[in-house]
Amino acid sequence: MPRVTEVIDYLKEPELVKWMLRTSEKKRKQIEDDSLRVGSRVDLLVQQDLRDGGYLLPEDDSEVMSCMTAWEKFKKSRPDIVEAIQLEEMQRELSMRMPDGEVVFGHPDLPILQKDRWGILDIKSSKNIWPKHFTQDAVYTEMKRVMDGMSLPRFIGILRLDKASELPFYQEITDESYIQYEVSVFNAYYLAFNHNRNNRETIRMIFEDLKA
Repeated sequence: MPRVTEVIDYLKEPELVKWMLRTSEKKRKQIEDDSLRVGSRVDLLVQQDLRDGGYLLPEDDSEVMSCMTAWEKFKKSRPDIVEAIQLEEMQRELSMRMPDGEVVFGHPDLPILQKDRWGILDIKSSKNIWPKHFTQDAVYTEMKRVMDGMSLPRFIGILRLDKASELPFYQEITDESYIQYEVSVFNAYYLAFNHNRNNRETIRMIFEDLKA
């Protein structure tokens, strides 16, 4: 079963491709590993904060500290969102069956349940917010809608915790037609991902037949 992020990452944004082409492999790996480290630590600290009402700030990691400062500011500015987080649903595995029968799965960050709506908040510590982040979040809401029988309205929210400015940047989309559009975009991602996977298998079998 492929992950939602695995499917979406198959097709990269042109800006990201250009960066990869002008950056050495060693430098790319260093940046990617550092980004993964920060993102993983921030996710764990946010979950700990929500579950236990506090966390131990890692003074050995300035970038993580900056992200958590931004998190504290977000909590103060949007208590309506924070108080509606479903703690028991954090990082729950969701899945969706594609038209070809394949199942994709994912683990969204923070499911939100409010009086008149519900949604999923994804936390990012990356330098940029890419269009695929909204596609990813929309798919998570679609998975939850189908699996849990959720009714509309829903929303998708992206919270970027800035490692430099220590500020939170929150963007929310409530337009149902846009969310549905993003779900259809994911289906296009999946088509390209699966086409590549199937073609690789076909080529492998052809070479095996030639060797026989």
